[in-house]
Amino acid sequence: MVDLYDNKTSLESPPVVDSLKSTKRNAERCMIRINKKVVATLPWSVIHELHIETGTPWTEKLQKQVHQAVAYDKARRSALGTLNRRALSKEIGR
Repeated sequence: MVDLYDNKTSLESPPVVDSLKSTKRNAERCMIRINKKVVATLPWSVIHELHIETGTPWTEKLQKQVHQAVAYDKARRSALGTLNRRALSKEIGR
């Protein structure tokens, strides 16, 4: 995830969300673009829960919320991938 607060300046207004687009691979996932850069990809349901829309100010608070949501989503997708794998062990004693 891109950290837009590396160079903090108190006089500048926070950047805003440029666009929200579905990914080409999965229409249920959304790319959040700020300053024409993809900063995160999350499910549309999470985007709606966080009330993110085009033009929403990208504040430090929102960035932290999105960062947490990305970490949760990554862990969830990893766990689901593990559960979807076929078991490799053989049943003993048959």
